[in-house]
Amino acid sequence: MKPPRSSSRFTRASFALFSAMSALAPAFVAQAGTIQGYVAEAGLDGALQGVSVSIEGTTRTTATDRSGRFSLTNVAPGDYTVVFDYVGSESVTRTATVPVDPAAVVTVDAIVSSPAVVLDNLVVNAYATGTARAVNIQRTSANLREVVASDSFGQFPDGNAAEALNRVPGVSVERDQGEGRFVVVRGIDPNLNVVALDGVVLASPSADERKTLLDTIPLEVVDNLSVSKTTTPDQPGDAIGGYIEINSPSAFDHDGLTARASSALLYADLTEDFGSEFSASVGDRFGADQRWGVIVSTVYSTRDFGSDNVEADVWEPDGAGYTTGEFQYRDYNLTRERIGVNGNLEFRPNETNRYFLRAGFNQYRDDEERQALVIEPGDTGSVTVDSFTDADTAVARELKLREETMRIFATSLGGEHHPGDWIIDYAAALSFAEEDTPDEFEAVYALDGATETAFTGTSGRNPRVAFTGGDDALDPSGYEFDGITETEQLAKERDYTLKLNLRRDLASDALRYVKFGGLSRFKTKENDIEAFESDDNPDLADTYAPFATSGLRDFLGTGVPGIGGGIRDYFYQNRGDFAMERALEDSTVGDYETDENVFAAYAMAGFQFGKTSAIAGARLEHTEFETSGFSYNDDTDAVGAINASKDYTNVLPGLHLRHDANKTLVFRASATESISRPSFFQSAPGRLIKVDDDEIEQGNPDLDPYRSTNWDFSVQNYHETLGTFSAAVFFKDIRDFIYQQTLPGADAATGFDLVTYRNGSEGSILGLELGWQRELVAGFGLAASGTWSDGEATVLGAEDGDPERDLPFVKQSDFIGQLALTFEHKRLFSRLGYTFRTEYLDEIGGEPLEDRYVDDYFQLDFYGSYAFSRSWKVYVEINNLTNEPLEAYWGGSGRLAQYEEYGVSGAVGLKWQY
Repeated sequence: MKPPRSSSRFTRASFALFSAMSALAPAFVAQAGTIQGYVAEAGLDGALQGVSVSIEGTTRTTATDRSGRFSLTNVAPGDYTVVFDYVGSESVTRTATVPVDPAAVVTVDAIVSSPAVVLDNLVVNAYATGTARAVNIQRTSANLREVVASDSFGQFPDGNAAEALNRVPGVSVERDQGEGRFVVVRGIDPNLNVVALDGVVLASPSADERKTLLDTIPLEVVDNLSVSKTTTPDQPGDAIGGYIEINSPSAFDHDGLTARASSALLYADLTEDFGSEFSASVGDRFGADQRWGVIVSTVYSTRDFGSDNVEADVWEPDGAGYTTGEFQYRDYNLTRERIGVNGNLEFRPNETNRYFLRAGFNQYRDDEERQALVIEPGDTGSVTVDSFTDADTAVARELKLREETMRIFATSLGGEHHPGDWIIDYAAALSFAEEDTPDEFEAVYALDGATETAFTGTSGRNPRVAFTGGDDALDPSGYEFDGITETEQLAKERDYTLKLNLRRDLASDALRYVKFGGLSRFKTKENDIEAFESDDNPDLADTYAPFATSGLRDFLGTGVPGIGGGIRDYFYQNRGDFAMERALEDSTVGDYETDENVFAAYAMAGFQFGKTSAIAGARLEHTEFETSGFSYNDDTDAVGAINASKDYTNVLPGLHLRHDANKTLVFRASATESISRPSFFQSAPGRLIKVDDDEIEQGNPDLDPYRSTNWDFSVQNYHETLGTFSAAVFFKDIRDFIYQQTLPGADAATGFDLVTYRNGSEGSILGLELGWQRELVAGFGLAASGTWSDGEATVLGAEDGDPERDLPFVKQSDFIGQLALTFEHKRLFSRLGYTFRTEYLDEIGGEPLEDRYVDDYFQLDFYGSYAFSRSWKVYVEINNLTNEPLEAYWGGSGRLAQYEEYGVSGAVGLKWQY
């Protein structure tokens, strides 16, 4: 970590901000007392978060935190009725008398009962409990926030955090090998989200991107998930998409010992393989007056699965139809192992002081085999709408074996204190992530000569190939050794964060509190690639006949044998005979080290005007950026060092309004500014000089961040039976959109064409979200949501001087929908879930033919469980019941870019809780 450079302008602005808020705070302090307390749920041992606590006859209100605690400060002396409201339960009242003593603290505890929680006085209805928790946390939030509570995790066939968030209105997921990996909020690129674990922004293991891999985080180590679609000044300012919070379990969520465990048998029907999963969690409070608490959660799973894939290059118009320069038919087989461990140690010596030490480690490892048949047409003949022939087709067989491990670690040490009217919290945190690929092996064999082929079904998603003449493409002995490449890569990110927040509650009727604070975050991102390629081979490896295997699924029936894994064993035993040489281009251009220091300060104030509350404030973020990398000349093999730096400051104001028409009807409106910084790949300085092409490819360290003005209006209506209705309208005006462009002759040193990234374009998204959840008739419930959005991005042409193009916003679907039907009868619970999204633009090409779209996608899942007792439950889950594939196509032609099938997967398991 390098020391921060001078940032005097930021320091002066921050000092002025803190001084103003500190001077303002004492002006409204009154000689008054405090009402505080604890709220628990009847019939359970858990604290209740999200309970609205108000003083009858006044506008004073607050909500319980995750430990069930609340505090109402600056209460004038007198007798009061304290009202506790929790959707799904009847209101509870308690009386309190505040004496004439400015130091008086009155404790009022309450137990709120929910008739939906316990069935037959024995079995806890976890679905109702989880729904109630989520609804009430959302209802009492100051900003627009969606919550998924841990009690409902077991009711969804979701394997990781991304899959669970896919149930949230306005949220869709990007998938990898059929599993949800990245979260798209309201059609915004996942790189523009912020993900935090227990308030610590997580580092990303991805080599080139900022987006966090949520498939590395199993639900078994999570207490709740939330998505803030609007952010307040005390939240990160670089969350144009959304601020995703992952909260780990706490021993203080319970009154005593808590324990749970589960075990499951997993199955993937495409590969007919089984896997297993085990999770456990145990926590307790101990010490004098149970002031200490510790909880540890862990999960381990391993599964074998695969996918069938066909991909095609860009299609060009040719006669009556289209042709492409390349097809790839692929078989994937994977073993994926997940490990998650989370620990939380807390000390609460009294009601006004808390200390914590938290740590979480999540890892997944992939062992992947990819068999690929690469077909390159060279002399097309007859072309129709649905077929074409070729008389000079090049064919190659490839085998790629890859070991990859993703790790995310986060730890934080901090505390929270309530001295009088103040709330002070602070933390020091470390987040570390890495993508470690120690061994990627690729062998390529090319057919000696050419073959004649006929392609059919080219207008659809499953184009087939038939070998009609020429050299025998089905004979492994006809393929010549074309090369072996071995690559190792290590990408690492380290984040160090220090943060401090101070809030003072005031006695003013209108100005209720002021809050200010800041953070310093020091980020280092490194990427190191080492690649070696063969310059020779022993005679035995002249063809792949000695290593051929027929054990492929070959779902489109090409008939070409694969390359068996024995070739890697042979290679390692005879590595010297392959004369391996370092591949300079691959080993230098992608290497970089980036230091990014962020210094943030904010100030905000909370107001109350009758039933209307407001939060107004601003956040200041100053960024200091340094990066280093390499240039490579492919003609001279010359390698040179490149260094660059950039500083910038952003002021991000925000206004949030909330109007409580009554206890169940809430209106919200907000106007905010936010940013998102360029990805590491876009801002890395790597420079590739292609002399024969008169072209240079390089990143752009001088990029500005995305800037967005966000407008939101929403209404939520909560029914006492846990039914809800919500509607939201949102608009995002995004400037400095980053895109790639070719600039003819723009490189000053060489006069070559320059392919790089630039700012300058703009985009916008206008959307409507609707959500509805209700019990239809006894035992049957329905939850439905839909998000309609219209996005547009204006980008310059691929080359300087080309006309602008108006395109959909990248990753934005016109419609995202979720539908779930539930049935409950005594100890039986079942849920049928349906998610759907329309197509979206995935990548912007140089022209319409090169724009890549991901097609419509829907998924149908089932979950069912039966509770034998309050402690034991058996369950079954089935994912992707209809074997929905991933489909992508090229924009101008509408032809295949990618088709991938994953099959149906499922699990049968047993759950236990104490």
